[in-house]
Amino acid sequence: MNFHNVGANFPFLIGNHNPRQTSIPISGPIGLDRVAPGLTAVLQDMSGLDAGQQAHLRAYGLAPGRELRVLQHAPETVVQIEFTELAFEKEIARKIFVIVQ
Repeated sequence: MNFHNVGANFPFLIGNHNPRQTSIPISGPIGLDRVAPGLTAVLQDMSGLDAGQQAHLRAYGLAPGRELRVLQHAPETVVQIEFTELAFEKEIARKIFVIVQ
């Protein structure tokens, strides 16, 4: 695998991974785990999480309509919401749906 062109090998990640590629059309909410680092998104839905997990995330400011920026996916998905950074296990990130801006 060529680590300099990872987007070509993992097309499920949304974003500009390939320098020759300028945009990817997105037609609705996608899992947070699919948003490329550096992109901004708006939270749409966390209903895949149990009520306790949702309440915990709301306490940190993660709620539908909130804007967040994806910082990284390895070793965990890390997002920034205003001045707060949150890290999510991959299974949690898959259940948080966003719309990329």
